[in-house]
Amino acid sequence: AANGGAPMGFYPRFTDPAARREITRYYRFIGKHDALFRGNRSHAEYVLLFPRKAVHQGKVESVEVFRRMGRKLLDEHVLFDILPDDLAAAQPKRLAGFRKVFRVEDGLAGATTVDGDASRFQAPYTVRISASRPAAGSGAGGELDLHLVNYNRTEPPRGSNGKPSAGGGIKDEKPIAAQSVKVDLLLPEGFDVGRVEVLVPEWDGPVMPAFRRSGRRVKFEVPGFPVYCVVRVLPKSRP
Repeated sequence: AANGGAPMGFYPRFTDPAARREITRYYRFIGKHDALFRGNRSHAEYVLLFPRKAVHQGKVESVEVFRRMGRKLLDEHVLFDILPDDLAAAQPKRLAGFRKVFRVEDGLAGATTVDGDASRFQAPYTVRISASRPAAGSGAGGELDLHLVNYNRTEPPRGSNGKPSAGGGIKDEKPIAAQSVKVDLLLPEGFDVGRVEVLVPEWDGPVMPAFRRSGRRVKFEVPGFPVYCVVRVLPKSRP
């Protein structure tokens, strides 16, 4: 859901009452905030090109470099998109809005060159962060949303073969809540922040943290959350 997909489509054990409660909770959250998810657009600052041209030539080793670069960008909480390199070559205008283009040819070292003016997040590496704009009012002055997903949990015991176990369903889903996340967000040109709302499926309503605006940047702190939260950065023009 955080990246525009359909969540929990195949693996949920919906016949388990405890699992069904959580599935219901999360789908109700998505339904309640449908306007934030349906048809939204990515708001990435960088782009990592998937080496599809090399793959078509049978050079599949480039995919491992791509994976390592992507994981490094995720660990460093960089807001980035993925785009196949052959599509980027055919439609170069699609790269125009990004601060930098990361290519497999640059190697892992190339994924460390993120400029200081980009958005910054002080968050554990177990938290993954993306950003989107709702379909309605997605212009420069429209709402900007952050999606934070916390993957930290108490892992199930390893199997008899010593390998990690996927667990036995909801009874083994034991999330360890993420601590607060500090956000230093680069705003689109002309964006004037009116308020910040934090939405979490387990909470009854939104939390509105204080924020500080300076030029094209806004700083605030997201309180700790169990698994998933959406941060709505709303312009002053929104009621």
